[in-house]
Order: sequence, then structure tokens, then C-alpha cells
Amino acid sequence: MRRRSGGSATGRSRAPTCAGGPRRRRTERIGRFKQELFALTAIEKVRKAVSGTAEQLAGEALDRHEVAVDHLPEDKRQAYRAIRRQASTDRPERWEPPQEIEGTKDGEPHDKHLFVEDDGTFAAAGLNNLERRVLGEELARDEVIGWLRNEPRKPWAFSLSYQRHGEAQGMYPDFLLFRRDGQHIVCDVLEPHSQSQADSAAKAKGLATFAEHHGSDFGRIELIDEVSEDGQKVLKRLPLKDPKTQKRVKEVSGAEHLRQLFQDA
Repeated sequence: MRRRSGGSATGRSRAPTCAGGPRRRRTERIGRFKQELFALTAIEKVRKAVSGTAEQLAGEALDRHEVAVDHLPEDKRQAYRAIRRQASTDRPERWEPPQEIEGTKDGEPHDKHLFVEDDGTFAAAGLNNLERRVLGEELARDEVIGWLRNEPRKPWAFSLSYQRHGEAQGMYPDFLLFRRDGQHIVCDVLEPHSQSQADSAAKAKGLATFAEHHGSDFGRIELIDEVSEDGQKVLKRLPLKDPKTQKRVKEVSGAEHLRQLFQDA
């Protein structure tokens, strides 16, 4: 006698799987969940709440495991650093330069860079006239022992945030300069930045705010540009650790206002 289809090996009957079985019901629940999630994320208030909670949880986890992360290989540390930078709000983090960076053979060779080739020089490619002038003036100082060309958006780059059009954006000051100050070595943050650029006022205010909150950790924090005086281009610096200058820069209303501050410097 042929065994009835669906029967068990012992001859006992097994209930056939109906259209409303557990697997089908589970699939339907997941489908409803996805639909509800899609509908909720279309609401801006909900998106902000979810994003804020996610950032808070991620930040707490990164802070909790900071020591463990610090002992990971360099590529792993950079990966965690990239996660931290995805937050919409600026979170202070310890900056740590890598052991090596990918260089280029193009560009002018300079001494004293933090990363060097076998001949002890660093090829700085893509420097504009303002950056070249500032760098030359700085490297002529006897107390300068090193510098870093801060490359935008590199995983290891030194960055700070500034507000533009109501959104937080990343800013990468051009140069970090290391020099002797008495018995200590201090780091200067230098930003040669032409006031003809559309983001000049926003970046200036961001750098001034950074100086207000973190100035004690650095030597100089300066915004630098060239100004025409008597037919010549003169290098002008806004020392953003100076409280009066800092206040004026934070209050700039636009590029023309900032340009006037340089004229008066």
C-alpha cells in the first residue's frame, strides 16, 4: 500500500501547511514593519529623532571603547575615526597622525615636513601663491622644527567643523606648524585662505569658534591672506586666539566684512 502523501514515517498523519502558516505570517509581519518604517521615515521629526538617538548610542559606544580602539592597528583606528566623523554634530577627538602617508614626486621639495622621502624632503604639490608665501615665511623661522600639509578629507587629516547655510561642514586648515617655545613644542594652526572664495566668511567664523573653545591647546591659530597696500600685496594675519580679533571675526556678516578686517589688521 502506498503511503499517503504528507504522512509521517510512522504512519501518523501530519497536518498540511496551510496558506496562513507560521512562515507566511512571519513574512507578512516583516512586510508590514517595512511599510510602517518607510511611512515613519518620511516624517522629518521622526527621522531627526532616530538619527539623534543613533548618534548618541554610537558616540557612547565609541567613548566606552576608546582605550580598546587606541590599541588597534592603524587602519582599524582610522575606520573608527571615520565612523565618528559621520555624526551631524561636531565631537572632539584626539588627533593622531599616521606612521606614513602616500606622497607624490610632483611639486616643490621642502624641508622639515612631518613626513619625508629618503632624501629628507617632502614634495608639496598644488600649493597656490598665498600658501607658498606663508610656508616660506614660516620655514624661515629658526624655532620651527616641523610642519604638516593638511590634506582635505584624508582619513588622518586634522579637521574642525563650521556652519554654512545652516549645515555643519568639515574644514581642513592648510598647515600645522610645530615649533619650539621655550622648553616646549607647540602646534600652530595656520589657514591661508583667499577672501575671494565663497566660503571665506563661514570658514573664518568656524576657525574663530574653534579658537575660542580649543585655543589653549595650540600656539597660534591664524587666518592669513594678502591685502593690497600702496600697490603691493602685503601678508596680513588675523590672530584668532586674541579675544578682540576672535570676537570681530565671529561677528562677520560676509566676505566684504571679513575683507575689511584684513584691511584694518
